[in-house]
Amino acid sequence: MKLLARLVGAAEILIISSTL
Repeated sequence: MKLLARLVGAAEILIISSTL
């Protein structure tokens, strides 16, 4: 599922940027 992969990618970006 591309939508699921996109959601996971967005979540990872948010987590990474919030930890910086």
